[in-house]
Amino acid sequence: SILLAQRHPAFWSEPERFDPDRFSEPRAEHRRHRHSFRPFGGGAHTCMGVRFAMLQIKAVMLPLLRRFRLQLPPGYALRIKPTPSFRPADDLPLLLTPINA
Repeated sequence: SILLAQRHPAFWSEPERFDPDRFSEPRAEHRRHRHSFRPFGGGAHTCMGVRFAMLQIKAVMLPLLRRFRLQLPPGYALRIKPTPSFRPADDLPLLLTPINA
């Protein structure tokens, strides 16, 4: 299961915590095992929207992340809704803090 692999404590430190820094070069936790991070599946079951998603990330998220730091509100507990695409059970509130250059 992709959901279980992406939250397995053998691959991730504090797997339930939102921590984008785990993908940074000094830590590179996503490289501990070749199947530990498969956001779009793999092989014959790769998500057909992967290319569109990557374009969206580049067009929308990169400019946003250059200007703001995204954080979850203090005390927010993420609950996962078990759907084919795994999404939050409730709204996902984010705090955007401007990055001062």
